Amino acid sequence: MANVAEQVKAAQQAVERIKTRKAELEGRRKQLLETLQKDFNVATVEEARKLMESLEAELAGKEEQLTNLSGELDDLMTEMGEGD
Repeated sequence: MANVAEQVKAAQQAVERIKTRKAELEGRRKQLLETLQKDFNVATVEEARKLMESLEAELAGKEEQLTNLSGELDDLMTEMGEGD
């Protein structure tokens, strides 16, 4: 009988730990959503994903532009060196 009581007590403690952890995670989620709203004007995780995709696409475009401009600069430097 004592063994059953110990198992019940252990189960109750486990349930309380789970409830505590759940509350912590819900609080953290709320904080993160508030940060997204405040810093990025994004209200949901899905909106944040879309914003990230958009920013990644913009970054890829800028990287391509930089590569192209770097190539043009190299060409100009080469032409200037040949003109001496």
